[in-house]
Amino acid sequence: MQNNNRLPKRFFSHSTCLQLTEERNTYGINTITVDLAPMVNGKADFGRKIQFQLSEAELNELGGVIFAMDKSKHFESGYHGSDKNKLLKISLVNEGINFFMLESAEKKLYTTLSYDRYFDVYITVLGAIARREQVSLRDIELSIHRINQGIAALTNGQ
Repeated sequence: MQNNNRLPKRFFSHSTCLQLTEERNTYGINTITVDLAPMVNGKADFGRKIQFQLSEAELNELGGVIFAMDKSKHFESGYHGSDKNKLLKISLVNEGINFFMLESAEKKLYTTLSYDRYFDVYITVLGAIARREQVSLRDIELSIHRINQGIAALTNGQ
């Protein structure tokens, strides 16, 4: 299998390092792996990171949330890892994009990226979907827009 992994995107704060890596999963399907590591003495401690690899469906759902830019929507998924104890929640808040990861009551990390980093996340997530589907980024944007319009029409008609 050809290695199509891309260089990770890293986002640093004083307390955490968020890393988004586009890679192929064990089935050869493009996805995103989210790593959140604590910062120790100014360096990311990846030995204590929480890692979460998105499934194909989770990547699609996250793409819809990222594209919509709607604070009432969020992405949440759990039941990951060998002990099925990991949780990832991504939401839009007033300050930007919040990433929360939980592996146990003692091991949880979060970070908020400012909206000026939104474009980097947008391109990483939607780009992974476009490459997986072998279509342009514009095709993905149009598809998500149509899906969101359809969902809005269905929920407004209830």
